[in-house]
Amino acid sequence: MISTFKISKEVMSHLANHKRCIELTLKSTKSTISTLNLLYTHHYKVKSKTKINNQKLTEYHTIWRI
Repeated sequence: MISTFKISKEVMSHLANHKRCIELTLKSTKSTISTLNLLYTHHYKVKSKTKINNQKLTEYHTIWRI
């Protein structure tokens, strides 16, 4: 199962430093917060969108449950 989410750079930084975290907190562009339980999931595909010089860039990250 692969789920795609919009997440902030702060969350990506947090994930890079906490690869073993079970719960992943995601902030959407509408400032709503969702928490996902990764306990029974093998991996998630995460999409983050950024704007540089009015150009939309989309990055894809795969988070593997350790």
